[in-house]
Amino acid sequence: VETDIDRLALEHLPPEERTVQADLLSVQPNAAAADAKQERVRGIIRVTVVEAERLPAMDILRSVDPYCLVFLTERIGESTTGEVTFRTEEKKADRNPVWNADFELPIMRNSTALTVALFDKDSISKDDLIGCA
Repeated sequence: VETDIDRLALEHLPPEERTVQADLLSVQPNAAAADAKQERVRGIIRVTVVEAERLPAMDILRSVDPYCLVFLTERIGESTTGEVTFRTEEKKADRNPVWNADFELPIMRNSTALTVALFDKDSISKDDLIGCA
């Protein structure tokens, strides 16, 4: 059964880019571990985080310092890309941030959804989740 991510990869990526090169994978202690990880990778997906609009004020000072985390997940919501998560830059005191950030993520065998989590950076307490899609 072909998932939406499989279909997108096949429709939009040239054949030479449907598999992730070894340099995109995390460093492995031995060749067998690297080969096992390569078999789980089905391709790459290119993503652009463009902007957010009208973000809510999250701090006492009525501001927000937003950034996004982007990763692939499986059906139950667990990350399939592990440490391969993209993080945009933080935009200080910006309720309408523009990132225009491009990046690539490896499509793992059990990846079924692209997840974007928007956070407010806090220097004193843990970062606040603004929203997730």
